[in-house]
Amino acid sequence: MTNSKDSIARFVKEFYDRNKVIPSISLILNEFNLNRTDFYNLFPGRLSELCRLAGVPVPKNRIDAVKPALKSKEKSSAKAQQSTVECLTLSPEATRRIYGICQLEGGIEPNLVIDNLLDLDTSMREHGISLEQLVNVTHFLDAAAGRKWRINDLLDYITTLWNLGVHNLDATSLGNLISLIQGIDLRFWGSIQNFISYATMYFVRIGNYQAYLTKKISFKQFRQAEGLA
Repeated sequence: MTNSKDSIARFVKEFYDRNKVIPSISLILNEFNLNRTDFYNLFPGRLSELCRLAGVPVPKNRIDAVKPALKSKEKSSAKAQQSTVECLTLSPEATRRIYGICQLEGGIEPNLVIDNLLDLDTSMREHGISLEQLVNVTHFLDAAAGRKWRINDLLDYITTLWNLGVHNLDATSLGNLISLIQGIDLRFWGSIQNFISYATMYFVRIGNYQAYLTKKISFKQFRQAEGLA
């Protein structure tokens, strides 16, 4: 158990040093092939205990965001233990959807599907994501699919941009990024991946050119930045 805790702590430390952000519990579970029960057995103090062991900042905002979801889940469990009469009854439509997910996931048990959905909600709260915001994400993915973008590839691109430090954009920068992506001519670039590869390789030169166009630097300074003077 000590070795497992140390391995997880090292992973968190290395991830933080590389990305300047604490990995989500879901990411940790996937990395070490654990479930949440295993994780909380190792770290009864939850993410706070793990961060202190790893020597990284405790993400208080994420922890505060997930507290209501955890309390609600614990309260529901307590009620279920107190009474076998009071229980949640799913509608026929919800029941069909649960069994549909069971089939799509290889025939797993309905209770496991529900537990996974509850864990997903807890994970979202860790990042301060509400159900309403999640709906906005699905709308974004629907729009991307409408443009015939491959959703899995799109998620990979977003992850790549995050790891490159392109995150926490303000509203103006995000709007510009969306406009840029929407304006991509796939007939010229071939794929979004080609565009992102080009932008990643030449982002400094693109920044120099943009600074010149917006008159933040002179033509002479632009030439110097490009090594032409």
